Amino acid sequence: MKKLLFLISAVLLMAACQTESSQDEVAKNITKESLMGPIEKMSSNEFEGRGTGSPGQEMTVDYLVAQMKGYGLQGGMDDGSYVQ
Repeated sequence: MKKLLFLISAVLLMAACQTESSQDEVAKNITKESLMGPIEKMSSNEFEGRGTGSPGQEMTVDYLVAQMKGYGLQGGMDDGSYVQ
């Protein structure tokens, strides 16, 4: 659960650090589908409830890391990774 909270915090922090023009560009691409897609994916049975220490939690962390990489975000750890 701590990993998930860290990832969410990191994404929010990186989003807050964007320049105004890039924020405007991102805002143009926000749709109901772009917001609901990840929520529906992570709340599906495929993720097995995402309980701490469960395979579902690992799948969730892997999914979030893949999403961040897909957005072109760099990992925030000293070694460039995404999770602590």
